[in-house]
Amino acid sequence: MKAVINVYAPWTTSPVVNDRERRFAHARITKAQDLLNRLPDRHPSDGPRPPR
Repeated sequence: MKAVINVYAPWTTSPVVNDRERRFAHARITKAQDLLNRLPDRHPSDGPRPPR
């Protein structure tokens, strides 16, 4: 999700990206950020996640 945000963020302000693609990028970023916000806070020292 962080990769999606990093890849599409420049599209939202790029003059070479058309309006349709800019809106698409914005929607992708919004969705990815929403999903990241739903994840519990984790730290590397917390260990592996339990299976679901």
